[in-house]
Amino acid sequence: PFPPNKYLAAFQRARKYEVSQTIWLMQAFKSLFASQLPPVQWLRAMGLKMCQHLPLLKRLFIAHAEG
Repeated sequence: PFPPNKYLAAFQRARKYEVSQTIWLMQAFKSLFASQLPPVQWLRAMGLKMCQHLPLLKRLFIAHAEG
C-alpha cells in the first residue's frame, strides 16, 4: 500500500529545506517570546502592535503561515 522508499526519499529531500526553515523560525519565536530583556520585550510589543494595526502586513503573515 505504501510507495517504494525511493519516492519517499525524494519527497524528504524536496521538503528538507522548507522543514529546516520552519524549525529555525519556531526556535527564533520561542527565544523571542521567552526573553525577559526589556529591549527585546519592547521590540516584541512593537512588532505585534504593527501587525495588529497594519492589516496588509497581518494578512501577509497569515498567508505565509497557511502555506
